[in-house]
Amino acid sequence: DGKAYIGGDFTVVNGGFIPRIARLNFDGTLDQSFNPGQGANSNVWAIDIRADGAVLMGGDFGTVGGLLRSGVAFLTTNGTIDPGFAPVGVFNGSVFDVDNVGDGRVLVAGNFTQLGTNAVGGVVRLNTNGAIDGSFATTNAGANGVVYAVRQLSNDQVLVAGDFTV
Repeated sequence: DGKAYIGGDFTVVNGGFIPRIARLNFDGTLDQSFNPGQGANSNVWAIDIRADGAVLMGGDFGTVGGLLRSGVAFLTTNGTIDPGFAPVGVFNGSVFDVDNVGDGRVLVAGNFTQLGTNAVGGVVRLNTNGAIDGSFATTNAGANGVVYAVRQLSNDQVLVAGDFTV
């Protein structure tokens, strides 16, 4: 529809208080129909749009819209937080990339080694409610360094890129 999402470490867009995530119209003006309210309380590093228009975001934040959402959250098409997706636990590092895998699950990549008490080593797949997908296992608890990008390929394999050796 010609609109663009922006995320980062900003709190003002076109003179309005917009905390770290916004949607712009084709002409660059702020789309007032997308209202994230309090927004994220820290940097938004990644944005991916689901087929239904929901916004998946990842970053350094601990809350979005005043609700606990450590590093990853879904916003509805109007900008309100999706209450049905709530990751359990806190990432112990930054989230640098997110990917909607098409069936409601999401891949998350970053410089974290844990989500809550679970070893996830830089990449984890979450179910539609935010719980860790136990069917997605990473050898030796994942990468031994930072994962900057993650994508699920059409053959269901997962491609990761970053600063790691295994």
